[in-house]
Amino acid sequence: MIPNPSAGNELSTPYIKKRYNGALDYLDRIGLPELLTRISLRALIDGCYYGVLQNVSKTDFVILDLPAEYCRSNFRDFHGNDIIEFNVTYFNTIIDEDVKK
Repeated sequence: MIPNPSAGNELSTPYIKKRYNGALDYLDRIGLPELLTRISLRALIDGCYYGVLQNVSKTDFVILDLPAEYCRSNFRDFHGNDIIEFNVTYFNTIIDEDVKK
């Protein structure tokens, strides 16, 4: 979010300053450099990256990394977003039953 004060207001206006600082705090909490590094490395190693947003809120941002060898994307939804197809045989590779659950 880039603060954009309306005519006659300044960035030092309390509500604009609060929103700006809130956006910076949010970026710090989600660990953007680590997240983007992880995604870039997976894309370089696997040739692609598959992940699913699990939670996006004002305080939280969670992405579930999916194993690329069990994913593909051949179709798109009505909005043009890629649909991830996940091969559930992945769960057969997990030997420990507690972990599998």
